[in-house]
Amino acid sequence: MCDVVREVDALDEDASHLRIKVDDDYVRGKFYSLGGGARLVFKRDMLAGAHVFLTPFNPSAFCDRSFRNAVQAAGISKNAGVSGISFVDALDI
Repeated sequence: MCDVVREVDALDEDASHLRIKVDDDYVRGKFYSLGGGARLVFKRDMLAGAHVFLTPFNPSAFCDRSFRNAVQAAGISKNAGVSGISFVDALDI
């Protein structure tokens, strides 16, 4: 559907609960591990209206609620086994 290219370093690492792996083997020296009950908090002022974006330390795409609601209203979200875009709440990964 789209190719997300906007990258924003907006994760509030102090307010979030996740494993942050730091090692020179990672392309940018750090990796956000989102498994095991991660809870993410983003700095809204750094997003500057970005509805869909990437972080520099994880390949996952993130979006705000208005984007998610628009996708669901358009009927292209994944539900009941139908293909489409699926969403995971960043507060409960």
